Amino acid sequence: MRAILVTLSAITFVLSLMLPALYFKGVSWSGFTDYWYTGFTVLMVGWLAICGLQFGWFANVLAPLSFVFIRFGKRKAAQVCAVLSLMLLIDAFFFDSPIRIKQFGPGAYLWCISIALGSLSCFFKPCASGQTALCEASKADLKSVMFYSARERH
Repeated sequence: MRAILVTLSAITFVLSLMLPALYFKGVSWSGFTDYWYTGFTVLMVGWLAICGLQFGWFANVLAPLSFVFIRFGKRKAAQVCAVLSLMLLIDAFFFDSPIRIKQFGPGAYLWCISIALGSLSCFFKPCASGQTALCEASKADLKSVMFYSARERH
């Protein structure tokens, strides 16, 4: 289950980079007053929002860091990073500056889904065989059903 969630998280993240994410209204450095930023553009310049005390972009750092911790067996550290990335994700929607976000595009929502799926994956405990506890429980149920059906035949 964890591998499926991580894969879906990666796919939605890549899709979010290609789609319009934020529609700004106001004066910008380029002179445009109304314009869309793609997810890729937001990823490249979003860290600058720290100047306005907005930290939502840093969910892009903590979410992959949680995957690294999971990979090296640091489950608690991964869960802390996952929860912090979700908190930063929520903070991203409270950005207030002279250049106003008029609308969130599909890229922003896919980015949210990506971070949420990735964070959720940190809370699945792997079994010894590398599968999730949910998969192991299903196997145990299947074995008991097979045992009872074989017992009924004899």
